[in-house]
Amino acid sequence: MKRMITLLYATALTGCIPLCAQRTANVSLDPETKFQKIDGFGGCGMNGQWADVYTQEQVDLLWGPDGMGYNIMRIRINPDESNWKSYVNAVKWAKAHGATVFASPWTPPYRFKVGAEQTWGESSNHGHINTDSIESYAKWLERYRQFMEDQGAAIDILSVQNESDYDPEGYEGCLYTVDEMTRMVTALRQHLSPECKVMAPECFGWDSHKYNRELVKSAAMRNSIDIWGNHIYGVNDMTYVDYVRSLTKRPIWMTEYIFDEDKVGTWESACEFQEQIDSCMRAGFSAYVYYNMINHMFGDGKGGGNASELSTFAYVLGHYARYATGMTRIKSSFSDKGKTPVNGSAYVSENGDTLSLFVLNRSSEPVKLKASLPFESRQVYAALTNATRNRFVQDVSTQYAGTASPEINLLGNAFYTLQFIRTEAETPEPSEPTVMEAYKKTTEVNPLNPYCFCADPTSVEYEGRLYVYGTNDQQEFDATGGLTSNTYGKIRSLVMMSTEDLVNWTYHGTIDMTAVCGQWLNASWAPSIVSREEADGKTHFYLYFSNSGGGVGVITSTSPLGPWTDPLGKNLISGSTPGLGLCSTPFDPGVVIDNDGTGWLAFGGGNPNAEGTELMPGNARIVRLGKDMISLDSDIMPIPAPYHFEANELNVMGGKLVYSYCTSWRPRTDWPSYGNSLDAPTSCSMCYMTSDTPLDPDSWTYKGEYLANPGTFGYPYGNNHSHLQKFGNAYYLLYHTQGLEQQMAINGGYRSIAMNKCTVVERSQRINAVTASPTGVLQLTAKRVDPFVLQQAENLCTAAGVNAESYGETGNTRICIPQSGGWTMVKGVVFGTDGIEKFTANLQGEGTLEIRLDDIEAEPVASLDFSTPEAAEVSIDCPTSITGSHDVYFLFTETRGEVKFDTWQFDGKGPDAITNTEMEDSTPLRYEYYLPNGIRLTERPATGMYIRKAYYSDGSVKTDKKFSEQ
Repeated sequence: MKRMITLLYATALTGCIPLCAQRTANVSLDPETKFQKIDGFGGCGMNGQWADVYTQEQVDLLWGPDGMGYNIMRIRINPDESNWKSYVNAVKWAKAHGATVFASPWTPPYRFKVGAEQTWGESSNHGHINTDSIESYAKWLERYRQFMEDQGAAIDILSVQNESDYDPEGYEGCLYTVDEMTRMVTALRQHLSPECKVMAPECFGWDSHKYNRELVKSAAMRNSIDIWGNHIYGVNDMTYVDYVRSLTKRPIWMTEYIFDEDKVGTWESACEFQEQIDSCMRAGFSAYVYYNMINHMFGDGKGGGNASELSTFAYVLGHYARYATGMTRIKSSFSDKGKTPVNGSAYVSENGDTLSLFVLNRSSEPVKLKASLPFESRQVYAALTNATRNRFVQDVSTQYAGTASPEINLLGNAFYTLQFIRTEAETPEPSEPTVMEAYKKTTEVNPLNPYCFCADPTSVEYEGRLYVYGTNDQQEFDATGGLTSNTYGKIRSLVMMSTEDLVNWTYHGTIDMTAVCGQWLNASWAPSIVSREEADGKTHFYLYFSNSGGGVGVITSTSPLGPWTDPLGKNLISGSTPGLGLCSTPFDPGVVIDNDGTGWLAFGGGNPNAEGTELMPGNARIVRLGKDMISLDSDIMPIPAPYHFEANELNVMGGKLVYSYCTSWRPRTDWPSYGNSLDAPTSCSMCYMTSDTPLDPDSWTYKGEYLANPGTFGYPYGNNHSHLQKFGNAYYLLYHTQGLEQQMAINGGYRSIAMNKCTVVERSQRINAVTASPTGVLQLTAKRVDPFVLQQAENLCTAAGVNAESYGETGNTRICIPQSGGWTMVKGVVFGTDGIEKFTANLQGEGTLEIRLDDIEAEPVASLDFSTPEAAEVSIDCPTSITGSHDVYFLFTETRGEVKFDTWQFDGKGPDAITNTEMEDSTPLRYEYYLPNGIRLTERPATGMYIRKAYYSDGSVKTDKKFSEQ
């Protein structure tokens, strides 16, 4: 089963390329004028364990067949033979991923050198090759090759010497004169197995590569070197590349460079890196091999660091690895009168049917690129890397196919690869079904939603379900295609989701805050919700939110999913509210109802006010709410919260109010003056305070930090926001991270809600520190999914290649699968002991639904072919002996266009099972009625769609979807 990383092959995304551009540039491509063939791209492993530094996902992304396409690995030949075996696993790993491996000695063994300084064993610094040892050293290198081959780690290319022209202080190296290098290469070619290629000289690169120009004059060198390797340090006259190629008729590789040393990892640095790669390609190099893959480039962009996160440099090189390898560079002529003109290079496949155009628009303004192609294209793909998106690929055939003169709109500050496929080329049929790759692992519970960015969580329990609400980052992402950073300015809706078992979450869509609040709304962020039963016998929900940074609003409902109403028609709190005082930003509400039924609202944040300090910014506020929960019933009072910044929330424990907030990024140098024995809170962390008289500022006690910044736990650093929720007898902490966008190779600050269990001592109001992690919480055993009850398709743990749309009643959605290979997974489905007879799903569209258990790669236990232009129930008999608990995968294959998936249900079998026919002839003891979003009704609705549960005398239950008409 072929796995597909959706980021690299997305074809249903929008917004990658803007619809309009200001400046015009031109590029003409001439496939008849060909230059070098491109062998590939990769990097150096400086030790035998380098592959272990990366996660399997990163390995697959960089080297896997469906990843970025890296295909070259360079390793160091240790001068001590006892250390050769340490590289065996790394080479095996690389070969298993289809990589070409070449090995370079930094120095020959000490015994083969003269004038060297021995360091340890056979290692040494400085010195020359001993000319009397050339034959022995050549045989030694062949012995090394044979050893690696015997270990199942064959070396494809063997280099004579790393930087044979370079000898700085304290350097592990070996100098060769031109004559010595010629003799060494000749001897190595004589003794080395013909299956292994010879590389030389891997010069350091000073000046105009005079060393290369002298070496290439030797016929022995030209005949013995299979691949010319060179580095590009110092000032380089790149004309030597074509000079060497023209004389030798052999490829020349750029085999080492450290670009990111002393760089700061900015987008500007990434642009410089791209320009260097492209200049090497235009000079005639056939491969580009980066330096140490542990300490450079794949860390933090500063010459080493956080190896858990790939840097932008890795993705820039990935463009070339994916779209230029195996192709031949052709003539490309750019014309651009802008101050920072676009530039790049172009490549064509061997059969001439595919053309890759690499373009960097380093200016801030968009550009319309008019391309002159050698053919009309059938398909066009655009891959983009910029400061926000490490890698974004989109099928743009609709805009640019069918012409040889496309006018392509390019974003400013972006690097593109545009791939054009000839019109008459045929698309090969896939040899096996394609499965989308999930960004949220199937073994993990966080984030809660795998396809919707949302943040700033709040929650409320209602009738055994936990309802969670958050800022709809997805709205901003969709507005820009995720190609710019999250400004929060386009967010005017809130996300709703709920769960019973804490691992499968039902997405209920969004609250359209503009529709609810009208023109007074600027933006909607950071909700906080409470509920209470009122005199009318109904449960009323009060949801407070930040109206941008200018105030706090409130909306109400008698259902956790709406419809919602605006009771005030304006902010509840604003900058002009009497008694507010010096509050920099009156936003981020946190609400609670105490044990006496009194409502409390905390809010405020921002940088220190006019009278504030770094230690005590002075912006945290609290007020008692009126009995109606939509008015104020006290003076607004300050909370003396140290390093307060935002993310206010309130809880009640042991008769006291617990106030939590996010601290600032500011230094903690003045913490000793606070006079608290606890450690200073870390930057942008969640801390808490307690009080039994909240309106008395002196009553608040600082209790410490309970959640460090997500960056501390391996996520990208960003803002912090949490909500503490008691559900059942346990406490859980809801928070957000940028973990989902991290998996998607995005750097835009798009957040996702997560949840972990939290240990709380109520009587002392102690909140133990929580570790943010993707593992999340355990499924509640008593609430595991019943497959014999009608289930909503949008209730899932993880998914790939899907999204959701509103459908029917408020708060109800259904899953949309834009293309074949999309799937959902429901965790912990309990089938009992009797097996199943039948499966039914509510579907719309055409394709095949495969049901798999416990692994997306497992064989289907049932396959349901469907073709229904309108939503309808489709069933298949599938008598199997499935029993026990399983993770159930719903995989859509061979789809024709978009498919919609609303509900699913299994019918059980066994001596006590009641078939549908029997049920129709039986009289239920009672019925229960629910809206499609899961809200229970007191009676059958007069109109619309609803879910009916029928309870029978033998204990069985039948659930079906019904429609009422007035």
